[in-house]
Amino acid sequence: MSNVAEGFDRHRDPEFLYFLRIAKASCGEVKSQSYAAFDQMYIDDGGLQTLLKKGSEAGGAIRRLEESIENTEPGTRDRGQGTK
Repeated sequence: MSNVAEGFDRHRDPEFLYFLRIAKASCGEVKSQSYAAFDQMYIDDGGLQTLLKKGSEAGGAIRRLEESIENTEPGTRDRGQGTK
């Protein structure tokens, strides 16, 4: 969530896309750490499956956001520059 917010606040699509990719990679890290937690018996199989599903759903949502930005004509999207 923090990477998405940081990228959005840069107000430039290339930077936003960069931070979205970092956020998506973090979803992969969460999934990896979920397996480690399962292996160490901190969570059961149900907990593992829940975390894996949520990680995949979040990664998919981030990917769809990436695609929508990549497919938007440059200069046609209001990014809400904010006030000083």
